[in-house]
Amino acid sequence: MTASVDNLFARDGFFWWVGVVEDRMDPLKLGRCRVRILGYHVDNKQALPTADLPWAMPMQPIFSAAISGKGQTPLGPLEGTWVVGFFADGKDMQQPIMMGTMGGIASSSNTCTAQSQNTNNTVNAQRDSNGNIVKDQNGNAIPVEAVATNPTVTVSNSITGTLPPLSQSQIQNVMDAIAQRESSSIAGGVQNYDTVNSIGYVGKYQFGAPALQTLGYIKPKLGGTRTNADLNDPNIWTGQGGVNNLDDFLANKNNVQENAMYANMEFNYSELKRLGVIDAGTSTNEQVAGYLTAAHLKGAGGAKQLSLGKDGVDGYGTQASSYYQLGAAAIGGTGNKPVAVADRNTTNSGLNTALNLLRTASGALNNPKLGQPDAFSDPNSVYPKCEYTHRADTNKLATNNDDLKTTPKPVKDANKIDNVDTANHASGSWKEPPSAYAAKYPYNHVKETESGHVIELDDTPNAERIHIYHKSGTYVEIDREGSVSYKVMGENYNIFICNNRIYTQGNMHVTVDGANTLLVKNTLDVEVLGKTTINIKNDADLNVSGTFNIKAQNLNIETQQDLNIRAGNYFSNTVGGDLSYTVSGDEHHRASGDINMDASDINLNSGAANPTGADATGLDDGVVTAITAQGFAATGLTPLPVDIANPQNSFGKGLSGLLGGFGTGGLGLLGNALSNPAIANAVAGFSQGLGVLGSGTLQSTLGSFGGGGVGGILAAGGVDGLNSVLSAGGLGSGLESILGNALSNPAIANAVAGFGSAANFISSEGLGSFNQLLNGQGFGNLDSIIADAGLDLNSLVVAKNTIAQTGILDAIKSSGLIPAADILAGENIINNFYKYGASTLDVTLPVAVASIKTDATEFASWTDFPDSAQLSKYFNLGDVSSRVQDVSSQFKIQDQVGLSQYDIITNLKALSVNVLDTVYERYPNMQISNAFRPAASYLSNLDENNAYADLLSAIQSNVGADAAAAVQQQLDTPTPFEKGQAVNLHFKGASAADYYEIAQWIKNNVAYDQVRLEYSTLGSSEPWITVTHNPAYSRDVEAFDKVITSVNGQVVANYLVDLSSA
Repeated sequence: MTASVDNLFARDGFFWWVGVVEDRMDPLKLGRCRVRILGYHVDNKQALPTADLPWAMPMQPIFSAAISGKGQTPLGPLEGTWVVGFFADGKDMQQPIMMGTMGGIASSSNTCTAQSQNTNNTVNAQRDSNGNIVKDQNGNAIPVEAVATNPTVTVSNSITGTLPPLSQSQIQNVMDAIAQRESSSIAGGVQNYDTVNSIGYVGKYQFGAPALQTLGYIKPKLGGTRTNADLNDPNIWTGQGGVNNLDDFLANKNNVQENAMYANMEFNYSELKRLGVIDAGTSTNEQVAGYLTAAHLKGAGGAKQLSLGKDGVDGYGTQASSYYQLGAAAIGGTGNKPVAVADRNTTNSGLNTALNLLRTASGALNNPKLGQPDAFSDPNSVYPKCEYTHRADTNKLATNNDDLKTTPKPVKDANKIDNVDTANHASGSWKEPPSAYAAKYPYNHVKETESGHVIELDDTPNAERIHIYHKSGTYVEIDREGSVSYKVMGENYNIFICNNRIYTQGNMHVTVDGANTLLVKNTLDVEVLGKTTINIKNDADLNVSGTFNIKAQNLNIETQQDLNIRAGNYFSNTVGGDLSYTVSGDEHHRASGDINMDASDINLNSGAANPTGADATGLDDGVVTAITAQGFAATGLTPLPVDIANPQNSFGKGLSGLLGGFGTGGLGLLGNALSNPAIANAVAGFSQGLGVLGSGTLQSTLGSFGGGGVGGILAAGGVDGLNSVLSAGGLGSGLESILGNALSNPAIANAVAGFGSAANFISSEGLGSFNQLLNGQGFGNLDSIIADAGLDLNSLVVAKNTIAQTGILDAIKSSGLIPAADILAGENIINNFYKYGASTLDVTLPVAVASIKTDATEFASWTDFPDSAQLSKYFNLGDVSSRVQDVSSQFKIQDQVGLSQYDIITNLKALSVNVLDTVYERYPNMQISNAFRPAASYLSNLDENNAYADLLSAIQSNVGADAAAAVQQQLDTPTPFEKGQAVNLHFKGASAADYYEIAQWIKNNVAYDQVRLEYSTLGSSEPWITVTHNPAYSRDVEAFDKVITSVNGQVVANYLVDLSSA
């Protein structure tokens, strides 16, 4: 009993010990460690394996409760950590307790080789993914062949100083020897700068990622270590020396490899001096050259071990001494292996510190083998780390010994965010502040975990700070002034269950690169005491479910283009003073009910005669009366304001009669949205206007008349076409009949005589010259002469087309290819519009937008036109030909309708630049349904899906050969699509009402020849917008067919109408 009592804790002496942790994976999770104790446990791990070592309990500090999870977790020592403790069971020595840890200065590290700049070797052997040497069937190492061989080059001298006692020429000799060994580069000959071995070491000198990071060419990795695979990422290169990626490095841009090699030798030279391996005053040239070369293979730490007699090897088995001999021989030395030199570093390692402590304690070591320090180390070969070789184990952030490469500071500085803009550039830009680190020993209290998390409580005078750093790069740092830097590398979540308050006495800047959302589920109050500026660089929507009140001392609203205000019910203006309108253009008012004006005086002054009678409006008395008394809709005419129907307005000349003609037959019922898309394309010419058939007559469409009247007819059909129209009005001799009075004028007669007739004069000199001749003699112009004769040209055109057009339409209807119900639905929309009008329409003149002149000479010499040919900022040739959305409309461009492929691609480029780019930038959901189309003569010969043949066959069978021939002639009339001057546009996700608004925007913002808003009851019933652009000319903004709304290809208005709800 006495002996047992004596052995109780603190009863019979105090038995303390030092040892090395070999295992910390405590199955009980109490923080225990298996410790191999000096003087008590043998160093032979076969005799005493780690698993048989006793578990040592950790002693916890008094401020840790150490019960029920309360207090500080008792974790800290790592495998390889030196600990000191005592035995709780005294002399029995079976219950060790750890009291603390001991640091020291390690003289070597098992991790240095892996972290040195180069693991290549003399044999250049290949390695597998695990780093093992790859051997052939005979057991010989398979060498690595250089990826490529550079030509012979002259190496630029990158040596800017000396490494005493070596001269510059000796340094160059050492570099040449290393280059020949690493990449077979020959001094004065082949320089293999672009060599890359099988595991990613690069260049003439075979650099690895760690060395390039040390030299500043690549950035440190957040929360990890750079590997050779990272070198392929251009984002990690710092741009030092003008090198921005691996290709630049392999190309030896700006002599980078030579510069890097000399800088690396300077670094190793400095490290070797610091470690006591060489001395500028006492070391020989051979020693300095040899150890520098050995350091290239094994790092300065490996060269240090070589100086102590320990010849280390790299992963291929290459000895450090062989590189020592290589360097020594390069300057003319003996090339012998180095003789071990005395360790000039007088600071003991952690192990020697422990041994000295034991030797001075009572009792000597009881095992001679304990004097062999290699027996007590980290069994996992992880610690000590290479960067702490020959340095105190105290954290570098605490010692600040000018070597902070592996600490968070350089990582933070290298990944700093710069040039963050502020709203409206109110305060310019700002940037992430650099690290406030300026610690001095012994004031910085650092805790670092094995993965790289760091906490610093720095009491350095005048540099006090607190720093918490996560291995990912996320950190919080408080500097001496109390300024806080807060950076989150991942997602950031702030969740407040109760109230949250933010108060800033100074300025506050918020910059968001991505989207920003704000959801308030209750009241939002915003108060600004100063000026508020909000700049929105795109669209803005403000939707209020309840009442929206705006109150200001003054309210100014300015738009660069349109201002639209729409009220679903009541709209009221209350003005306390005067109300003034200034309108640069026309003003239109339309009311479904009454218009009441009550004032003491009403003054209307147009500045000229105010036409109100039947003669002035172009309408009969009954119509004028109906407009005045019952509203325009009661007339049964197309709902146009009176002033547009006024024949004094060139935009509205004869418009009611023209539109009436459209209403009774007009532009047919085909368009581009037939049930069969191929048939739609085949007969798309009908949606372009009315055709006059027959030899010598008008061979174009009403839709192509430039500005209406004589000029439009002449542009479309020439003098013959004009004579044909006049003949239909009862003037058998055409122009000669209507110009009788004018031709009796001697001046006019003499001018015309030289051409034989007025028709020949106009054909040769143009309508403008003829009108000048007429006007000079007091006859006005040809339009006024025809109007004075009581002829309505547009009505005559409609009449001329009626027989042929009606016959063609009836033939197509009778073919059975279009469902009768679909046709009837479209006719009902048209009839209802003529009868009741529409609630939303736009009769304003378009805004004249200048066309951008394009140059397509780059294609002039081409014989092949690939889809990739770029036409504009956003579109290439395939986008408007062989890759359009409508599969049945996908065709390559070809020579046709008198145009070459070059002519057509020239037109398509003008269309893309002036129309497609502009619309796409405003509406990125734009889709090109079809653009370029082959001529009918080509399509009619297709073997498959031949819509032309199907249509003509059906008409011939159901109607007759004459009708089929008439349709064939109409189909053969060239259209803008066949010339590359037209495009059909759909807009993904857009509603029918959206198409009206899009057409409005195109009307006033695009340089076009004609825009058509086309509704359909056929096929998918989806609207579309047709836009044409002719590089040679564009219809005048007052041309009656500049803007068109149609239903199933039938023009219903020469302005925009919203028929989406019809």
